[in-house]
Amino acid sequence: MEPSGPVSTTNIRDPITMLRITTEPTKAHTTPMDNYIKESMNEEVIQILESRDIKPTSNRILVLKTMFGFDWAFTLGDLESVLGSVDKSTISRTIHLFQAHQLIHSFDDGSGSVKYAVCNTDCDCKVDDLHVHFYCNYCKKAFCLNNIRIPHFALPPDVEIESVNLVIKGFCGKCSKFAT
Repeated sequence: MEPSGPVSTTNIRDPITMLRITTEPTKAHTTPMDNYIKESMNEEVIQILESRDIKPTSNRILVLKTMFGFDWAFTLGDLESVLGSVDKSTISRTIHLFQAHQLIHSFDDGSGSVKYAVCNTDCDCKVDDLHVHFYCNYCKKAFCLNNIRIPHFALPPDVEIESVNLVIKGFCGKCSKFAT
């Protein structure tokens, strides 16, 4: 799977979501504006990494920029296919570091591959931040449904929740349902 094309910026308020916009030029040559956009995006990515107490190395910047290029939750394999020049262990260590610093979250959508998604800026990956995920049975992509929170459960007092995973499965409405 490759990152999708540009995303509409209409009504986008979260700076993390804004960075999901692809900044690669579509022309054969780069213009000064293309270079400015890339430089500006690098600065924002560095700020995001630093805000989560992550040292911004060139590989971490590259991995995070690639993560922003996905419009859906991605797997380690998705990252590996896009980042062919970065070895698998570096990508894996970067994912682990990003998770430890609550920059990304993971979930199991039942497909057999752990999915990852970049957290919103106000997310601390606590139980109150948990949201529902959607898995399309046809295009096999998973999406965060940030506006649908996982409900609170009345559990016995000695029970402590460590994680909750709620995945809705069906047809996403964006893919060709009959192509698979």
